[in-house]
Amino acid sequence: PYLIRYNTSTWATKTAPASPPTDLVNGISYSPSLAHFAVTQQTTPAVVVYDTTTLARVTLGFTPSGNGKCCAFSPDGAFLAVGSVSSFLTVYDTSTWNSVTITGGMPAGSPEKLAWSPDGSLLSVAHGTAPCLTVYNVAGWTKKSAPTGMYAGAMTGYAVSFSADSSLLAFGHT
Repeated sequence: PYLIRYNTSTWATKTAPASPPTDLVNGISYSPSLAHFAVTQQTTPAVVVYDTTTLARVTLGFTPSGNGKCCAFSPDGAFLAVGSVSSFLTVYDTSTWNSVTITGGMPAGSPEKLAWSPDGSLLSVAHGTAPCLTVYNVAGWTKKSAPTGMYAGAMTGYAVSFSADSSLLAFGHT
């Protein structure tokens, strides 16, 4: 099995989906309402979203192919961001499960980690290929300029996280 869920009060195993992931799971994220959880896996489809009540797969408007790397629901649950090798970044509007249009282009390189700012205004992606960090404004889905003083020698971004008040962004890279 590539996915096991636990009840943290008892550590009892929860029922597995009837149609579980078919390969190595790289990312898991629960929606804030706990209505859904998303799983990225190394084979097609790169992401699978489950209804937590029925454990049925949710039908997505577009499904990236192969090698899903990471996923994260926005703090308000309105969006699901998915990083995959084939599509780099796909963001779903969770009211329709259709992908949103992101302007400003997608950088090359495999996404390794996604992070939403706690206020939900920014989405950051740590990835391979310089500058290894891309940040998007959620309002209008536009790419922000690279941070001033971005380390030009960074080869791969591996970690990214916002502070609780959204005022700071930490970025781990090689």
